[in-house]
Amino acid sequence: MKSERHWAEKNRTSGNKRGWMTSSQNHLILVLGLAAVAFTVLPTKLAGHRAFSLRRNNRYAILVLEDTKIRLLYSVLYGRVPAAQIRRDLDQSTDGLISPEEATAGANRMLAALESGIHLNLNGAPLPPTKLTASILLGGNRGVSTGALELSIEGRWSICPGRHTLRYEDDTYLAAQGETHVQLRPGPAIRILESHAGNWSSGIETLYTFKGPKSKVEDRSITVVFSAKRGMHSRNTKDRPDGPSRGGSHAWWLILLLGAIGAIGSVGLAVARCRQIG
Repeated sequence: MKSERHWAEKNRTSGNKRGWMTSSQNHLILVLGLAAVAFTVLPTKLAGHRAFSLRRNNRYAILVLEDTKIRLLYSVLYGRVPAAQIRRDLDQSTDGLISPEEATAGANRMLAALESGIHLNLNGAPLPPTKLTASILLGGNRGVSTGALELSIEGRWSICPGRHTLRYEDDTYLAAQGETHVQLRPGPAIRILESHAGNWSSGIETLYTFKGPKSKVEDRSITVVFSAKRGMHSRNTKDRPDGPSRGGSHAWWLILLLGAIGAIGSVGLAVARCRQIG
């Protein structure tokens, strides 16, 4: 016959196992919760991250809505392979280097080829493309042999307070086209009432992503209905889109935070297990 001490020891061991299972279940719930946060938040953060491609050209447009003006921040990031020919074309003096004057002249030529396809319509009237200016960013590499480059275009148009309907559409042809991102960036004086792609409204959206070139029947236009209140100037709008090294900073901070939480949870779990075994 087994002694009372034996049964007491067995009950204590069983209790530890039950406690261990409960701790494991709690840890599993924590991991699953963090995974859910990562899969829901990270894609949203990374969706607006600008990045160069090796063989393709990615396009990014930001519509900045302020109390007295609308700004278009438009960038084409030419990948290393397609940018090679562009760099050679920029070097008009054929000295192997792209001077600031050559970069400016090249930016104006590229703008002339693109601006006819960029359409902004405010309250039924087209906004003039003559407000667009362009520059070429070489990333510190003035050589013609290799290296990606960026074409940066900016436009500014004045508006009055009140309710407005803005329609944006980009029909420009872009060889080796990769991703196209269109983002709305409203200032504190702006209240977005409706925003959607195409003619079908799905509520308020602020980030639109398209893959590859536009088909003949595809509607990639963006319609925004908003109200502007005078006197509240935008404080946090940037003069140009975030660069590739800065655009994903929030996403990387989130990844580090999730990793730290997971590490702390693992250490806590190990400590709890050691206490139960001891």
